[in-house]
Amino acid sequence: MMPAFCTRCHKRVTQCLCGARSSAPFRRYLGEDGTPRTVQRRELVIPFVLRPPQPTPAQQRYAGALTEGALLMATAAEFGGLTDSNEDTQDCRFNRRLWDRVVDDEASDDEDTPYKLVLKRGIRPSAAVIDLFSDLGNWAFDCGEAIQLLRWYAKLAATGPSIFNAHVVGRRFELKEHDSTGLTSTHVYLRIDGEGGYDKNVGFRLEALDEVVAASTEILLANAPIGSRIMWRNFDSRVDRNADFKNENALKRGSDAYFAHPMGFKNEKKLIRELAQAADQSLSDEDADSYAARHIRIVDIEYYSDV
Repeated sequence: MMPAFCTRCHKRVTQCLCGARSSAPFRRYLGEDGTPRTVQRRELVIPFVLRPPQPTPAQQRYAGALTEGALLMATAAEFGGLTDSNEDTQDCRFNRRLWDRVVDDEASDDEDTPYKLVLKRGIRPSAAVIDLFSDLGNWAFDCGEAIQLLRWYAKLAATGPSIFNAHVVGRRFELKEHDSTGLTSTHVYLRIDGEGGYDKNVGFRLEALDEVVAASTEILLANAPIGSRIMWRNFDSRVDRNADFKNENALKRGSDAYFAHPMGFKNEKKLIRELAQAADQSLSDEDADSYAARHIRIVDIEYYSDV
């Protein structure tokens, strides 16, 4: 029988003293009316690590291809920017025979005008992905773009060219800052300030579900499937908001096992240590660990459903 947890203090009901007991471990309840909008906040309680379902053969191929692609990327690709508004197209490294770089009008706002790569007409998406991973030495991209490219590579390996290309019929094949063609998120856990609880969104650019998640970062990480995106942010005010390593996106490979570009294969401690040393190159490993504990936090956990 599943244990019951309190929806307020998240202890077992047998240990709860706060008077808000609930016999349902995943109970959602309505709280105070939200302000300034007339919506009601709900709380989603996730009190323990879930047992993951048995992966399908396609999901197993997908997970294996993520590691295979990451190994190729780690040995060949350079760090750069393809969708970043601060990068001039003439300085970007990609295959200009197959791709065009254009402004992403849908993602533009008053503060930022990101770009996107658009596959030229007449080129099969599967062929473009194969070409990319066979020529990584002539590409340069950032951590978030790297994750999306790996997801394309893994999805192609898991589904085969025919199904992969069929998912793009009637659309242009585009690499964007987020939500590139054919890639699907189930939900994203976000906390803008790096402290406290997370909000749950159904997609990166979509409005929050008005659902506060009462779960620790450790539980959300443990429940995240292989291939999920995890993002750390450096909250040190001395680090410019546009600095290369203000944020770092990584792909979950297993329990405390990640791949981040250009850092490579790391556990969390080593990854955030490198983030700290990117902010201050004078830091020793011990000092970098202390810096990371003060300034670096997980802010995004994105679950995918590519296969």
